[in-house]
Amino acid sequence: MFPDSILRAAIQFISNDPLNPLVLVPVTLTVGNPAGVGGNDRSPSVFRLLQNFPNPFNPETEIGFQISRQGNVKLIVYDLLGREVETLVSGKLDQGEYSIHWSVADRPSGVYFYRLTAGEFVETKKMIVVK
Repeated sequence: MFPDSILRAAIQFISNDPLNPLVLVPVTLTVGNPAGVGGNDRSPSVFRLLQNFPNPFNPETEIGFQISRQGNVKLIVYDLLGREVETLVSGKLDQGEYSIHWSVADRPSGVYFYRLTAGEFVETKKMIVVK
């Protein structure tokens, strides 16, 4: 682990004020451990469900999520009425980051919801299919 680096400087601005045409603004930048340097543990420390991308989409999208510890995980897509449309993930997953591809070639346009359940963690997000 590297110690923090501190950079102090001043930014000079030109002002419209005739009495103070130059303004100096002090700036301090503190940089901690640079990314990719030091500890190599890149495992997520929290559960997280990401917004699908692209959104709106047609005909396919990616849904990302993070699991902070091993356990049973479900990722299910629902329609606007709350009916289950498709189960994308159902089973035991290790700690890590995941990305799931979903194709909607046979689904109508509309609003859909996807829900990640992992232990006590539950989160739902909205996505839109446009055809």
